[in-house]
Amino acid sequence: MAIWQVDLHLIQTADDLPDTANDGWIPPLLAGDKLLQARELLLDYLGPPWQMVDEWFVFGPENGSRVDVVFETPSTAAVVVRFDARNDGIQFPALLCKLAQKLGCLFFSPDTGGLVEPDCETLVAAIDAAHNAAVLRGLKVK
Repeated sequence: MAIWQVDLHLIQTADDLPDTANDGWIPPLLAGDKLLQARELLLDYLGPPWQMVDEWFVFGPENGSRVDVVFETPSTAAVVVRFDARNDGIQFPALLCKLAQKLGCLFFSPDTGGLVEPDCETLVAAIDAAHNAAVLRGLKVK
């Protein structure tokens, strides 16, 4: 992942936070009706997906802001929102807030280990915080 990219995962409000302290942490998953609803909303918002590799589908361009749906099983998948911090437009964050709200989900930031409410101001601040954390890690500042 490039320094200008920030990944946030959709997480159901009742799910436990992933333990990102260890390599190989398990991302939050959507299942069943929630996953089907996410797919329908993503099709409506972003159009049909393209396949990156087996079990990994991308809504949006390879370079830029997009949503990745990575299947763990045929009925469960991680839904990862990749924001391109070089794009300061509000349309993509607004669509993703709408998606999370309709699904009853929050965003999880592996960079900060915290949850992000699905409203535009909070989301944009979280993207900035995660991007700044990535920059500091890249500089090896401790």
